[in-house]
Amino acid sequence: MIRLLSRGLCLAASLVLSWLGTPRVKRGACRTGVAATLSLALLLCLSLVTMERSTVWKNNFTLWTDAVAKAPRSARAHTILGNAYMERKDYSSARREYETAVALDPRFVDAYNDLGTLFCERGAYDDAIKAFQKAIKLYPRHPEAHHNLAFTYKEMGRQEEAVRGFKKALELNPGLAEAHLQLALIYGHRGEKDLARLECERALDLNPDLISYIVNEGSRMSARGEYEGAYRLFAAALGHGIETSDLYFNLGVCAEHIGEQDEVAHDYRRAIDLDPGYVQAYDNLGRLYYREGKSAEAARYHREALRIDPRSARSHMFLGEALMEQGQYGEAIRSFSEAVRLQPDLHDARNNLGVALGNIGNYAEARKEWQEVLQMNPDYEPARKNLARLKEIGY
Repeated sequence: MIRLLSRGLCLAASLVLSWLGTPRVKRGACRTGVAATLSLALLLCLSLVTMERSTVWKNNFTLWTDAVAKAPRSARAHTILGNAYMERKDYSSARREYETAVALDPRFVDAYNDLGTLFCERGAYDDAIKAFQKAIKLYPRHPEAHHNLAFTYKEMGRQEEAVRGFKKALELNPGLAEAHLQLALIYGHRGEKDLARLECERALDLNPDLISYIVNEGSRMSARGEYEGAYRLFAAALGHGIETSDLYFNLGVCAEHIGEQDEVAHDYRRAIDLDPGYVQAYDNLGRLYYREGKSAEAARYHREALRIDPRSARSHMFLGEALMEQGQYGEAIRSFSEAVRLQPDLHDARNNLGVALGNIGNYAEARKEWQEVLQMNPDYEPARKNLARLKEIGY
């Protein structure tokens, strides 16, 4: 999810009338095009008395399409219609409206900022930079343009420039929660855990609704192997008094990878407390106990996961591993077989089915399972090694 800032859409009629003029930048302040505003206001007021107008005001898109039709030379109207197209993911129409706006008024800052947002979201970073820099040249104290330019640098991997840009945005608008959050992500990526946590807390102080974005970004960091930074983001959110099952689950995943073993079980249990149907939390807790040699305890949690979702192939596989560790090969074979039935390409389950069959002396069936794995994935080394061992003992 990209966090770029624009002026957005305006819903209220009173704001419609005051926003449709074309502001120009002059000595660091915005000036309204009075003639355009008054003429358009008159058109809107006259049309409000008609039945036709009731359909126009149904949503932002119809409102601003109608506004552009009635005031085709309003750069503001074209820009906000562009934002409405952006909400619809109609990027070509949005670009047309933004470029019309800057053609009508080459000094209209918001049009350049929103055009840059479009370019950034489409991955055209060089064009985005030019648009944001143009907005900043016209109005150096535009915090959203500084933020968006910094975000573009961040997406390009130009972290030092990004940090400077976010700090500049915050200098202009200390309440810009998104800039604090982006700094937290950069610091987390660098492994600067204390700064990451501090900026995350500042972002949440200003806007607690950013929590879902933090969870998503932390999860992406975790997937990239940036466990320390992700851990700090999750911990900051929890320290802020925000508790969700996903937060605790992800915190537990990161804690496992950075060696915070004392809290891993606690985090998974809290995830389960907050969401008793959290299958992955049961399985991760079971795997934790399995690695600690507590296979009976592990089996208990995997059975609970299967009670919630009997079609979870991985839960069946994990249960089979815990049972096989206890020497319960018959039950393990049933678990692995069910995992393979549910997900035939789950190579670990099929390989382990072969191991369990081998442990009860059914070498012919074991060979068949390992050969099946290698037929699906010739590079699967455990099955290759198992077949080699089978050959060594004369089977």
